[in-house]
Amino acid sequence: MNCVYLDASRNRLAVGLSVGAEWVEAGDLEGRHDAVLLPALTELLDRCHTNLASVDAVICVQGPGSFTGLRIAVSAVHALHLVTQCQVLPVDQLSLMAFVARSQGCDAPCDVLLDARMGDVYVGRGGFIPDTPRLVDRELLAVGALTGNTWIGHLDEMAFLPDRVIHRVAPTLQDLKAYGEACPQSFWMPGNQLIPLYLRQTVSWTPLADQPSKLYES
Repeated sequence: MNCVYLDASRNRLAVGLSVGAEWVEAGDLEGRHDAVLLPALTELLDRCHTNLASVDAVICVQGPGSFTGLRIAVSAVHALHLVTQCQVLPVDQLSLMAFVARSQGCDAPCDVLLDARMGDVYVGRGGFIPDTPRLVDRELLAVGALTGNTWIGHLDEMAFLPDRVIHRVAPTLQDLKAYGEACPQSFWMPGNQLIPLYLRQTVSWTPLADQPSKLYES
């Protein structure tokens, strides 16, 4: 399986590629995601002496996170599916964070916080679905509605809610790869079925090919 790993859910883009046993990656790419994604992927394909047509799988962080980044990532997977009929494994960022914390030996409950801006936070909790690394519950809450202080977060959340976060994670592409290996085959789907994971009810998804003017809305 030749697999692309894609995370555009935060400020900087990360792209990885596995071709057989070979692994290459380009993380923390600066610049607009739409401007750096294709050049980065092309470089990785060249380093592995292969081409886009050989890609048959994608593991992609589908959200929650940057609206623009998620739209770009999902649209890229849709475009790739047109070429290769690739399969995709959608990964929600909250479950990935909990998975990384557990792999680091965090014994606290797998309760995750992610800054959603505008006085809100994305929350993941409830433990993992049996035999999977996916959290049971994901929701959007006002900061004032939070209870407890045994939360997992990024550096941003530690600065935003220092009295809430007790364990910091910074998921890497290698973590995304390990997460994908822990997921059951039933989680995979055709690439053109991937959609962004938005927890705000006011946000909807329309493919960029149908509504390109929405690309840079925040």
